Amino acid sequence: MSSHPFVSTPKEYVDFMRSQVPELSALSWPVALVYVSLIWANVINPKRFQHASSSNHFFVSCKTLRELLGPTYNRLLRDLPLIQQGNYYQAKNKETRKYNLTNQAKELTQIFLKTSPEQINLISKNNKPIQLRTKHGPTSAILSRNIEGNKAKTQAFIKPSVPISTTSLHRLIEILDGPDNLLPIGLREAVTGLPVNELEQWKVERIHKAELLLLAAKDTQTVSGEIIQQYQEKSTGRLYGVNIHLQYMPKEVRQAALFGQPEYDISNCQYTILVQLAAREGLKLPTVEYYLRHKRQERTRLAKKLNLHQSTIKELLLSLIFGMALSIKRDETLVKTVGSVNKAKQVRDDLTFKSLRKELRETRKVLIKSHTQRTGICNAIGKRISKNASETKQLAHILQGQEAAIQQVVIELHGPSITLLQHDGFTSTDCNIDLKKLEAEIFNKTGIKVMYECSFPQAQKNLSLLINESHTTLTLQAY
Repeated sequence: MSSHPFVSTPKEYVDFMRSQVPELSALSWPVALVYVSLIWANVINPKRFQHASSSNHFFVSCKTLRELLGPTYNRLLRDLPLIQQGNYYQAKNKETRKYNLTNQAKELTQIFLKTSPEQINLISKNNKPIQLRTKHGPTSAILSRNIEGNKAKTQAFIKPSVPISTTSLHRLIEILDGPDNLLPIGLREAVTGLPVNELEQWKVERIHKAELLLLAAKDTQTVSGEIIQQYQEKSTGRLYGVNIHLQYMPKEVRQAALFGQPEYDISNCQYTILVQLAAREGLKLPTVEYYLRHKRQERTRLAKKLNLHQSTIKELLLSLIFGMALSIKRDETLVKTVGSVNKAKQVRDDLTFKSLRKELRETRKVLIKSHTQRTGICNAIGKRISKNASETKQLAHILQGQEAAIQQVVIELHGPSITLLQHDGFTSTDCNIDLKKLEAEIFNKTGIKVMYECSFPQAQKNLSLLINESHTTLTLQAY
Protein backbone atom coordinates (compact mmCIF):
# COMPACT_ATOMS: atom_id res chain seq x y z
CA MET A 1 0.00 0.00 0.00
CA SER A 2 3.01 2.30 0.16
CA SER A 3 2.50 3.53 -3.40
CA HIS A 4 -0.82 5.12 -2.57
CA PRO A 5 -0.73 8.86 -1.72
CA PHE A 6 -2.72 8.17 1.42
CA VAL A 7 -3.60 10.85 3.93
CA SER A 8 -5.05 10.40 7.39
CA THR A 9 -8.83 10.11 7.17
CA PRO A 10 -11.22 10.75 10.08
CA LYS A 11 -13.14 7.60 10.95
CA GLU A 12 -16.23 9.80 11.41
CA TYR A 13 -15.93 10.94 7.78
CA VAL A 14 -15.87 7.35 6.53
CA ASP A 15 -18.87 6.47 8.68
CA PHE A 16 -20.71 9.58 7.52
CA MET A 17 -20.15 8.84 3.83
CA ARG A 18 -21.22 5.20 4.30
CA SER A 19 -24.41 6.35 6.03
CA GLN A 20 -25.24 8.70 3.13
CA VAL A 21 -24.35 6.45 0.18
CA PRO A 22 -25.95 2.98 0.20
CA GLU A 23 -23.44 1.60 -2.29
CA LEU A 24 -20.62 2.42 0.15
CA SER A 25 -22.32 0.76 3.11
CA ALA A 26 -22.42 -2.49 1.13
CA LEU A 27 -18.62 -2.55 0.85
CA SER A 28 -16.26 -4.02 3.41
CA TRP A 29 -14.66 -1.51 5.77
CA PRO A 30 -11.12 -1.67 4.20
CA VAL A 31 -12.43 -1.12 0.66
CA ALA A 32 -14.79 1.66 1.76
CA LEU A 33 -11.93 3.33 3.62
CA VAL A 34 -9.71 3.30 0.52
CA TYR A 35 -12.47 4.69 -1.70
CA VAL A 36 -13.49 7.43 0.75
CA SER A 37 -9.84 8.32 1.40
CA LEU A 38 -9.39 9.06 -2.31
CA ILE A 39 -12.08 11.72 -1.89
CA TRP A 40 -10.62 13.01 1.37
CA ALA A 41 -7.10 13.27 -0.10
CA ASN A 42 -8.32 15.41 -2.98
CA VAL A 43 -10.29 17.70 -0.66
CA ILE A 44 -7.33 18.26 1.67
CA ASN A 45 -4.76 19.00 -1.00
CA PRO A 46 -6.05 18.83 -4.58
CA LYS A 47 -2.84 20.26 -6.04
CA ARG A 48 -0.79 17.39 -4.64
CA PHE A 49 -2.77 14.84 -6.68
CA GLN A 50 -3.73 17.14 -9.58
CA HIS A 51 -3.62 15.63 -13.06
CA ALA A 52 -0.80 17.02 -15.18
CA SER A 53 -3.12 18.15 -17.97
CA SER A 54 -6.12 19.41 -15.98
CA SER A 55 -6.56 21.42 -12.79
CA ASN A 56 -10.06 19.93 -12.34
CA HIS A 57 -8.95 16.28 -12.25
CA PHE A 58 -6.68 14.12 -10.15
CA PHE A 59 -4.46 11.16 -10.95
CA VAL A 60 -3.95 7.79 -9.30
CA SER A 61 -2.23 4.90 -11.05
CA CYS A 62 -4.06 1.76 -12.16
CA LYS A 63 -1.46 -0.29 -10.30
CA THR A 64 -2.29 1.47 -7.05
CA LEU A 65 -6.06 1.07 -7.55
CA ARG A 66 -5.68 -2.60 -8.35
CA GLU A 67 -3.49 -3.08 -5.26
CA LEU A 68 -5.90 -1.28 -2.94
CA LEU A 69 -9.33 -2.04 -4.38
CA GLY A 70 -8.71 -5.38 -6.05
CA PRO A 71 -8.77 -6.58 -9.69
CA THR A 72 -12.40 -5.44 -10.17
CA TYR A 73 -11.61 -1.81 -9.24
CA ASN A 74 -12.93 -0.54 -12.61
CA ARG A 75 -16.39 -1.97 -12.01
CA LEU A 76 -16.36 -0.72 -8.42
CA LEU A 77 -15.57 2.84 -9.55
CA ARG A 78 -18.30 2.70 -12.19
CA ASP A 79 -20.90 1.52 -9.67
CA LEU A 80 -20.15 4.14 -7.01
CA PRO A 81 -21.44 7.70 -7.53
CA LEU A 82 -18.69 9.81 -5.91
CA ILE A 83 -15.70 9.53 -8.26
CA GLN A 84 -15.92 9.86 -12.04
CA GLN A 85 -13.28 8.27 -14.22
CA GLY A 86 -12.26 9.56 -17.61
CA ASN A 87 -10.75 7.81 -20.61
CA TYR A 88 -7.95 5.31 -20.41
CA TYR A 89 -4.39 6.18 -21.36
CA GLN A 90 -4.35 7.81 -24.77
CA ALA A 91 -1.20 6.88 -26.67
CA LYS A 92 -1.67 9.68 -29.18
CA ASN A 93 -1.77 12.44 -26.59
CA LYS A 94 0.41 10.62 -24.02
CA GLU A 95 -2.24 11.31 -21.42
CA THR A 96 -2.94 9.19 -18.36
CA ARG A 97 -6.43 8.53 -17.08
CA LYS A 98 -8.24 11.33 -15.24
CA TYR A 99 -10.48 11.17 -12.19
CA ASN A 100 -12.63 13.83 -10.59
CA LEU A 101 -15.02 14.15 -7.67
CA THR A 102 -18.72 14.36 -8.44
CA ASN A 103 -20.91 17.17 -7.12
CA GLN A 104 -22.42 14.69 -4.67
CA ALA A 105 -19.00 13.90 -3.20
CA LYS A 106 -18.21 17.60 -2.80
CA GLU A 107 -21.59 18.44 -1.29
CA LEU A 108 -21.48 15.56 1.21
CA THR A 109 -17.94 16.50 2.24
CA GLN A 110 -18.99 20.10 2.74
CA ILE A 111 -21.92 18.97 4.91
CA PHE A 112 -19.60 16.80 7.00
CA LEU A 113 -17.10 19.62 7.49
CA LYS A 114 -19.80 22.01 8.64
CA THR A 115 -21.54 19.54 10.95
CA SER A 116 -18.60 17.39 12.04
CA PRO A 117 -18.66 16.04 15.59
CA GLU A 118 -16.73 17.77 18.34
CA GLN A 119 -14.53 14.70 18.75
CA ILE A 120 -12.87 13.13 15.74
CA ASN A 121 -10.33 10.37 15.36
CA LEU A 122 -7.77 10.44 12.58
CA ILE A 123 -7.02 6.95 11.35
CA SER A 124 -4.40 5.44 9.10
CA LYS A 125 -4.89 3.32 6.00
CA ASN A 126 -4.78 0.24 8.23
CA ASN A 127 -7.75 1.49 10.26
CA LYS A 128 -5.51 2.24 13.26
CA PRO A 129 -5.53 5.50 15.24
CA ILE A 130 -2.65 7.82 14.38
CA GLN A 131 -0.36 8.23 17.38
CA LEU A 132 0.02 11.98 17.55
CA ARG A 133 1.41 12.07 21.09
CA THR A 134 3.40 9.49 22.95
CA LYS A 135 2.64 8.34 26.47
CA HIS A 136 5.49 10.46 27.80
CA GLY A 137 4.61 13.65 25.90
CA PRO A 138 5.23 15.04 22.41
CA THR A 139 8.29 14.15 20.38
CA SER A 140 10.00 16.41 17.85
CA ALA A 141 7.98 17.41 14.80
CA ILE A 142 10.79 16.15 12.55
CA LEU A 143 10.50 12.43 11.91
CA SER A 144 13.67 10.53 12.74
CA ARG A 145 13.56 8.57 9.47
CA ASN A 146 13.67 10.11 6.01
CA ILE A 147 11.61 9.15 2.97
CA GLU A 148 14.08 6.32 2.16
CA GLY A 149 13.76 4.90 5.68
CA ASN A 150 17.25 5.99 6.75
CA LYS A 151 18.19 8.24 9.65
CA ALA A 152 17.30 11.85 8.79
CA LYS A 153 20.09 14.43 8.58
CA THR A 154 18.04 16.93 10.59
CA GLN A 155 17.65 15.74 14.16
CA ALA A 156 17.00 19.06 15.99
CA PHE A 157 13.86 19.60 18.07
CA ILE A 158 10.68 21.39 17.01
CA LYS A 159 7.45 21.09 18.95
CA PRO A 160 4.94 18.97 17.01
CA SER A 161 1.93 20.65 18.61
CA VAL A 162 1.12 24.04 17.05
CA PRO A 163 -1.52 26.43 18.45
CA ILE A 164 -3.72 27.95 15.75
CA SER A 165 -6.21 30.80 15.79
CA THR A 166 -9.56 29.03 15.41
CA THR A 167 -11.31 32.42 15.78
CA SER A 168 -9.41 33.79 12.80
CA LEU A 169 -10.14 30.71 10.69
CA HIS A 170 -13.88 30.89 11.49
CA ARG A 171 -13.89 34.54 10.49
CA LEU A 172 -12.05 33.80 7.25
CA ILE A 173 -14.66 31.17 6.37
CA GLU A 174 -17.42 33.65 7.14
CA ILE A 175 -15.84 36.26 4.87
CA LEU A 176 -15.24 33.85 1.98
CA ASP A 177 -18.78 32.49 2.29
CA GLY A 178 -20.21 36.01 2.00
CA PRO A 179 -20.73 38.41 -0.92
CA ASP A 180 -17.74 39.09 -3.16
CA ASN A 181 -18.07 42.86 -2.72
CA LEU A 182 -17.41 42.51 1.02
CA LEU A 183 -14.03 40.83 0.56
CA PRO A 184 -11.30 42.82 2.36
CA ILE A 185 -8.79 44.65 0.17
CA GLY A 186 -6.07 42.03 0.65
CA LEU A 187 -8.33 39.24 -0.60
CA ARG A 188 -9.79 41.34 -3.40
CA GLU A 189 -6.29 41.95 -4.76
CA ALA A 190 -5.59 38.21 -4.71
CA VAL A 191 -8.63 37.41 -6.88
CA THR A 192 -8.59 40.41 -9.22
CA GLY A 193 -9.08 39.24 -12.80
CA LEU A 194 -10.28 35.73 -11.96
CA PRO A 195 -13.32 34.53 -13.98
CA VAL A 196 -16.47 33.93 -11.94
CA ASN A 197 -16.15 30.12 -12.01
CA GLU A 198 -12.48 30.25 -10.97
CA LEU A 199 -13.26 32.74 -8.21
CA GLU A 200 -15.85 30.39 -6.78
CA GLN A 201 -13.38 27.50 -6.93
CA TRP A 202 -10.74 29.72 -5.26
CA LYS A 203 -13.09 30.49 -2.38
CA VAL A 204 -14.35 26.92 -1.95
CA GLU A 205 -10.81 25.54 -1.79
CA ARG A 206 -9.87 27.98 0.98
CA ILE A 207 -13.06 27.30 2.91
CA HIS A 208 -12.35 23.54 2.73
CA LYS A 209 -8.76 24.00 3.90
CA ALA A 210 -9.77 26.26 6.79
CA GLU A 211 -12.41 23.75 7.88
CA LEU A 212 -9.87 20.92 7.70
CA LEU A 213 -7.59 22.78 10.10
CA LEU A 214 -10.50 23.39 12.44
CA LEU A 215 -11.34 19.70 12.21
CA ALA A 216 -7.75 18.73 13.05
CA ALA A 217 -7.84 21.13 16.01
CA LYS A 218 -10.76 19.08 17.45
CA ASP A 219 -8.73 15.86 17.47
CA THR A 220 -9.05 14.24 20.88
CA GLN A 221 -5.31 13.46 20.97
CA THR A 222 -4.35 17.16 20.94
CA VAL A 223 -5.06 20.10 23.18
CA SER A 224 -8.10 22.02 21.91
CA GLY A 225 -7.00 24.69 19.46
CA GLU A 226 -3.76 22.92 18.56
CA ILE A 227 -2.81 20.82 15.56
CA ILE A 228 -0.02 18.31 15.07
CA GLN A 229 2.54 19.30 12.44
CA GLN A 230 5.21 16.79 11.46
CA TYR A 231 7.90 16.85 8.77
CA GLN A 232 9.74 14.18 6.83
CA GLU A 233 13.07 14.64 5.12
CA LYS A 234 12.96 14.02 1.37
CA SER A 235 15.71 13.00 -1.05
CA THR A 236 17.22 16.51 -1.34
CA GLY A 237 17.22 17.11 2.42
CA ARG A 238 14.21 19.41 2.37
CA LEU A 239 11.60 18.93 5.09
CA TYR A 240 8.07 18.36 3.80
CA GLY A 241 4.92 18.36 5.92
CA VAL A 242 3.01 15.10 6.36
CA ASN A 243 -0.76 14.64 6.69
CA ILE A 244 -2.85 17.79 7.20
CA HIS A 245 -0.16 20.45 7.17
CA LEU A 246 0.15 24.24 7.07
CA GLN A 247 2.88 23.91 4.42
CA TYR A 248 0.25 22.92 1.86
CA MET A 249 -2.37 25.47 2.85
CA PRO A 250 -3.16 28.51 0.68
CA LYS A 251 -1.44 31.62 1.98
CA GLU A 252 -4.66 33.19 3.23
CA VAL A 253 -5.58 30.11 5.29
CA ARG A 254 -2.06 29.63 6.61
CA GLN A 255 -1.79 33.24 7.77
CA ALA A 256 -5.22 33.16 9.39
CA ALA A 257 -4.30 29.99 11.28
CA LEU A 258 -1.05 31.54 12.53
CA PHE A 259 -2.61 34.94 13.09
CA GLY A 260 -0.30 37.48 14.70
CA GLN A 261 2.86 35.37 14.30
CA PRO A 262 5.70 36.86 12.23
CA GLU A 263 6.91 35.18 9.07
CA TYR A 264 10.63 35.23 8.30
CA ASP A 265 11.58 34.62 4.66
CA ILE A 266 14.89 34.67 2.80
CA SER A 267 14.83 37.34 0.12
CA ASN A 268 15.15 35.68 -3.33
CA CYS A 269 16.45 32.48 -1.79
CA GLN A 270 17.15 30.43 -4.94
CA TYR A 271 18.84 33.25 -6.87
CA THR A 272 20.80 34.29 -3.76
CA ILE A 273 22.19 30.77 -3.32
CA LEU A 274 22.84 30.32 -7.04
CA VAL A 275 24.87 33.51 -7.51
CA GLN A 276 27.08 32.72 -4.50
CA LEU A 277 27.72 29.14 -5.57
CA ALA A 278 28.62 30.51 -9.01
CA ALA A 279 31.05 33.01 -7.45
CA ARG A 280 32.85 30.13 -5.72
CA GLU A 281 33.55 28.74 -9.19
CA GLY A 282 34.76 32.10 -10.50
CA LEU A 283 31.59 32.89 -12.45
CA LYS A 284 30.08 36.36 -12.60
CA LEU A 285 26.36 36.74 -13.31
CA PRO A 286 25.80 40.45 -13.95
CA THR A 287 22.12 40.15 -14.91
CA VAL A 288 21.28 37.96 -11.92
CA GLU A 289 23.24 40.25 -9.58
CA TYR A 290 21.44 43.32 -10.94
CA TYR A 291 18.09 41.63 -10.43
CA LEU A 292 18.97 40.74 -6.84
CA ARG A 293 19.91 44.37 -6.10
CA HIS A 294 16.75 45.77 -7.71
CA LYS A 295 14.23 42.92 -7.46
CA ARG A 296 11.15 45.03 -6.69
CA GLN A 297 11.85 47.57 -9.41
CA GLU A 298 12.63 44.85 -11.94
CA ARG A 299 9.50 42.83 -11.15
CA THR A 300 7.39 45.99 -11.39
CA ARG A 301 9.07 47.02 -14.65
CA LEU A 302 8.67 43.59 -16.25
CA ALA A 303 5.07 43.26 -15.08
CA LYS A 304 4.20 46.65 -16.58
CA LYS A 305 6.13 46.06 -19.80
CA LEU A 306 4.70 42.57 -20.41
CA ASN A 307 1.26 43.34 -18.92
CA LEU A 308 1.52 40.43 -16.48
CA HIS A 309 0.82 40.15 -12.76
CA GLN A 310 3.91 40.42 -10.55
CA SER A 311 3.24 36.95 -9.16
CA THR A 312 3.48 35.59 -12.73
CA ILE A 313 6.77 37.42 -13.26
CA LYS A 314 8.09 35.90 -10.04
CA GLU A 315 7.00 32.43 -11.19
CA LEU A 316 8.73 32.90 -14.55
CA LEU A 317 11.97 34.07 -12.95
CA LEU A 318 12.01 31.04 -10.66
CA SER A 319 11.21 28.66 -13.55
CA LEU A 320 14.19 30.01 -15.49
CA ILE A 321 16.57 28.66 -12.86
CA PHE A 322 15.34 25.13 -13.50
CA GLY A 323 15.59 25.28 -17.26
CA MET A 324 12.28 26.67 -18.49
CA ALA A 325 12.59 27.09 -22.25
CA LEU A 326 11.67 30.45 -23.79
CA SER A 327 9.57 28.60 -26.35
CA ILE A 328 6.31 29.63 -28.00
CA LYS A 329 5.04 26.11 -28.56
CA ARG A 330 1.55 25.74 -27.16
CA ASP A 331 2.46 22.77 -24.98
CA GLU A 332 5.43 24.47 -23.29
CA THR A 333 5.58 25.77 -19.72
CA LEU A 334 6.01 29.38 -20.81
CA VAL A 335 2.77 29.54 -22.78
CA LYS A 336 0.84 27.80 -20.01
CA THR A 337 2.21 30.21 -17.41
CA VAL A 338 1.49 33.47 -19.27
CA GLY A 339 -1.75 32.27 -20.89
CA SER A 340 -1.18 32.94 -24.59
CA VAL A 341 1.31 32.55 -27.44
CA ASN A 342 1.53 36.34 -27.95
CA LYS A 343 2.47 36.88 -24.31
CA ALA A 344 5.03 34.07 -24.57
CA LYS A 345 6.61 35.77 -27.58
CA GLN A 346 6.93 39.00 -25.61
CA VAL A 347 8.68 37.18 -22.77
CA ARG A 348 10.91 35.29 -25.22
CA ASP A 349 12.01 38.53 -26.90
CA ASP A 350 12.62 40.43 -23.66
CA LEU A 351 16.34 41.17 -23.25
CA THR A 352 16.29 40.61 -19.47
CA PHE A 353 14.82 37.13 -19.80
CA LYS A 354 17.23 36.28 -22.64
CA SER A 355 20.25 37.39 -20.64
CA LEU A 356 19.09 35.60 -17.49
CA ARG A 357 18.51 32.36 -19.36
CA LYS A 358 21.99 32.48 -20.94
CA GLU A 359 23.71 33.08 -17.59
CA LEU A 360 21.67 30.41 -15.83
CA ARG A 361 22.36 27.73 -18.46
CA GLU A 362 26.13 28.31 -18.22
CA THR A 363 26.01 28.29 -14.41
CA ARG A 364 23.97 25.07 -14.23
CA LYS A 365 26.65 23.08 -16.07
CA VAL A 366 29.48 24.48 -13.94
CA LEU A 367 27.70 23.82 -10.62
CA ILE A 368 26.79 20.28 -11.59
CA LYS A 369 30.41 19.56 -12.47
CA SER A 370 31.67 21.05 -9.19
CA HIS A 371 29.25 18.89 -7.15
CA THR A 372 29.90 15.66 -9.06
CA GLN A 373 31.50 12.82 -7.15
CA ARG A 374 32.09 9.19 -8.01
CA THR A 375 28.81 8.17 -6.35
CA GLY A 376 26.66 10.94 -7.85
CA ILE A 377 25.81 14.61 -7.42
CA CYS A 378 26.35 15.46 -3.74
CA ASN A 379 24.70 18.51 -2.14
CA ALA A 380 25.51 20.58 0.96
CA ILE A 381 24.12 18.11 3.50
CA GLY A 382 25.56 15.00 1.89
CA LYS A 383 22.49 13.82 -0.02
CA ARG A 384 23.14 12.32 -3.46
CA ILE A 385 21.35 12.09 -6.77
CA SER A 386 22.24 9.97 -9.80
CA LYS A 387 24.46 11.40 -12.53
CA ASN A 388 21.84 10.10 -14.96
CA ALA A 389 19.19 12.50 -13.65
CA SER A 390 18.33 15.49 -15.83
CA GLU A 391 20.40 18.65 -15.42
CA THR A 392 17.41 20.52 -13.99
CA LYS A 393 16.90 17.84 -11.33
CA GLN A 394 20.60 17.87 -10.50
CA LEU A 395 20.59 21.66 -10.08
CA ALA A 396 17.43 21.48 -7.94
CA HIS A 397 19.18 18.88 -5.77
CA ILE A 398 22.14 21.23 -5.27
CA LEU A 399 20.09 24.35 -4.48
CA GLN A 400 17.60 22.56 -2.23
CA GLY A 401 20.47 20.97 -0.33
CA GLN A 402 21.78 24.46 0.46
CA GLU A 403 18.29 25.48 1.58
CA ALA A 404 18.17 22.44 3.87
CA ALA A 405 21.58 23.33 5.35
CA ILE A 406 20.32 26.85 6.08
CA GLN A 407 17.15 25.50 7.71
CA GLN A 408 19.24 23.25 9.95
CA VAL A 409 20.94 26.36 11.36
CA VAL A 410 17.55 28.04 11.86
CA ILE A 411 16.18 25.01 13.72
CA GLU A 412 19.26 24.74 15.93
CA LEU A 413 18.91 28.39 17.00
CA HIS A 414 15.13 28.85 17.13
CA GLY A 415 13.54 25.40 17.03
CA PRO A 416 11.42 25.71 20.21
CA SER A 417 9.63 28.85 18.95
CA ILE A 418 9.02 27.67 15.37
CA THR A 419 5.40 26.94 14.43
CA LEU A 420 5.92 26.35 10.70
CA LEU A 421 8.90 25.49 8.53
CA GLN A 422 8.83 26.36 4.85
CA HIS A 423 11.65 25.76 2.39
CA ASP A 424 13.00 29.32 2.43
CA GLY A 425 11.57 30.63 5.69
CA PHE A 426 9.68 29.95 8.89
CA THR A 427 6.95 31.24 11.16
CA SER A 428 7.65 31.74 14.85
CA THR A 429 5.97 32.84 18.04
CA ASP A 430 9.10 34.95 18.71
CA CYS A 431 8.55 38.50 17.43
CA ASN A 432 12.08 39.64 18.35
CA ILE A 433 14.44 37.28 16.56
CA ASP A 434 17.83 38.92 15.98
CA LEU A 435 18.00 38.48 12.20
CA LYS A 436 21.55 39.86 11.91
CA LYS A 437 22.76 37.25 14.38
CA LEU A 438 20.84 34.50 12.53
CA GLU A 439 22.25 35.60 9.15
CA ALA A 440 25.80 35.69 10.59
CA GLU A 441 25.43 32.17 12.01
CA ILE A 442 24.13 30.88 8.67
CA PHE A 443 27.12 32.40 6.86
CA ASN A 444 29.50 30.97 9.46
CA LYS A 445 28.13 27.42 9.04
CA THR A 446 27.19 27.33 5.33
CA GLY A 447 29.23 30.09 3.68
CA ILE A 448 26.03 31.53 2.19
CA LYS A 449 25.02 35.14 2.85
CA VAL A 450 21.26 35.53 3.13
CA MET A 451 18.94 38.35 4.12
CA TYR A 452 15.69 37.66 5.94
CA GLU A 453 12.56 39.73 5.53
CA CYS A 454 10.06 39.80 8.38
CA SER A 455 6.33 40.17 7.75
CA PHE A 456 4.48 40.92 10.97
CA PRO A 457 1.68 40.32 11.38
CA GLN A 458 1.16 39.17 7.79
CA ALA A 459 -2.46 38.22 8.39
CA GLN A 460 -3.38 41.78 9.31
CA LYS A 461 -1.80 43.09 6.10
CA ASN A 462 -3.10 40.55 3.63
CA LEU A 463 -6.40 39.52 5.19
CA SER A 464 -7.22 42.93 6.66
CA LEU A 465 -8.41 41.21 9.84
CA LEU A 466 -8.07 42.53 13.37
CA ILE A 467 -8.66 40.77 16.67
CA ASN A 468 -10.95 42.70 18.99
CA GLU A 469 -9.54 41.48 22.28
CA SER A 470 -12.38 42.82 24.38
CA HIS A 471 -14.86 40.61 22.53
CA THR A 472 -12.38 37.96 21.30
CA THR A 473 -13.90 38.09 17.83
CA LEU A 474 -12.53 39.08 14.48
CA THR A 475 -13.77 42.16 12.72
CA LEU A 476 -13.12 43.57 9.27
CA GLN A 477 -10.76 46.52 9.29
CA ALA A 478 -12.56 49.68 8.19
CA TYR A 479 -11.43 51.47 5.02
